[in-house]
Amino acid sequence: MCIRDRTGTAQAIGRIGAVIGPLFVGILIDHQIKIAVIFGIFMAALLIGAVAVLMLPAVDSKEVK
Repeated sequence: MCIRDRTGTAQAIGRIGAVIGPLFVGILIDHQIKIAVIFGIFMAALLIGAVAVLMLPAVDSKEVK
């Protein structure tokens, strides 16, 4: 798999999240979920993403085509 394919996949997932995130917040607010809980849900997602990025192997500039 080429590095460009992985970058495109990451962008696609980000765009899907950009659409689903506000819809999810609207649904949670409609169900009377407090803003602090909604914030906590999104913070947990960000922390999981940060840990996933930190676990990625380092890429040497010689490996990138």
